[in-house]
Amino acid sequence: GENGQTDNLVIRAMYFVPKPKSPDHVVVRIEASTVTARDVTACRGLGLKKMTLPFVPGFELVGTVQAMGEHAKIEGFFQDGDRVACISNFGGGNSRFISIPASRLIKIPDTVKSTHAVCMLHDYMAALKALRLSRRNGSPFTG
Repeated sequence: GENGQTDNLVIRAMYFVPKPKSPDHVVVRIEASTVTARDVTACRGLGLKKMTLPFVPGFELVGTVQAMGEHAKIEGFFQDGDRVACISNFGGGNSRFISIPASRLIKIPDTVKSTHAVCMLHDYMAALKALRLSRRNGSPFTG
């Protein structure tokens, strides 16, 4: 089928924690992620940045650190079990696990619900993009 159709959909179960894809990566068990217009356009093969297939949607995600590459361990910013939030450049948030550079992560408190944190990420990014665009175009709000 064409991009966006489900006739070639493959579902795989994962019963293990994957290894980090590179030494600076952290593996996160995903608790919450977004589904946005960016995901829909990427799944349809549209948008400014073309995603290679297979593609897993979900650019904003929240989860728990499950494994770390050697460089990520040495840097010492994260430990197994830390709750983290992330904005991925390549999607993957709608999967069960993701291997992502540690530099893309930020710790979040245990008192914040995963669903609330992931919505804050999405809203924050929309506001940040709007401010950057308005500054470039000389908006009265940004000077």
